[in-house]
Amino acid sequence: MGRVVAERLAMNGATVALNHFGQAEAAAATVESIARTGGSAAAYEADVSSPEACRALVRQVLADHGRIDYLVHNASSFVARPFLETTEREFDTSFGVLVRGPYFLTQAVGAHMLEQGRGKIIAIAGNSYYEGWPLLTSHSIAKSAMVRMMEILSVTLAPTVQCHVVCPAHILNSDGGTNTDLRARRGEISDGESLRLADDVVLREGRPEDVSELISYLCGSTPYLNGTVISIDGGKRNF
Repeated sequence: MGRVVAERLAMNGATVALNHFGQAEAAAATVESIARTGGSAAAYEADVSSPEACRALVRQVLADHGRIDYLVHNASSFVARPFLETTEREFDTSFGVLVRGPYFLTQAVGAHMLEQGRGKIIAIAGNSYYEGWPLLTSHSIAKSAMVRMMEILSVTLAPTVQCHVVCPAHILNSDGGTNTDLRARRGEISDGESLRLADDVVLREGRPEDVSELISYLCGSTPYLNGTVISIDGGKRNF
């Protein structure tokens, strides 16, 4: 997801500062892919669950590029564990990556955006915001907190900075297949192109490009569009 979003924004003319944590090879491949198509990107490594690492990341990006116009929160940590077995460390991991990280990263970037007079901040929350996933309790609760945080920040940083949330359903198997296994337990069957739900309801499956297109639109949208939470799931939420 991060690669496809980065490539789409670079295609639109953005200089991409791509953060990763322990994924240097994938990040370098993304930077190279963007360069091959005439775009500009640079890779950085920071643990977004650390407020100081977030602040250092922002300082370095500003030193290298001079400004930040868009911030996309894409980091995630899938802790798949039954509720009664979830440890404090696993709980803290979910909230560190999904709440504490975005909070302090937005704080650092938001201060710059207010000073420069514009900016867009977009968080990817996923379908765990509006669906119950019993084996992903800490993850789902943290994602829900992220959504509410972005709604509050859309008012806090208004009218200069706009904040949005994108809630895509299942996109590929970037979690190693855990999501696929969990969906099977819910009776959801996918062939990669379509998703079959109960009562033989068939919906289109999602692709990273679907999400990157929406994020691209939000980056260029009118400043009057603010505080939105958008589900992108082929209509699944209405089933």
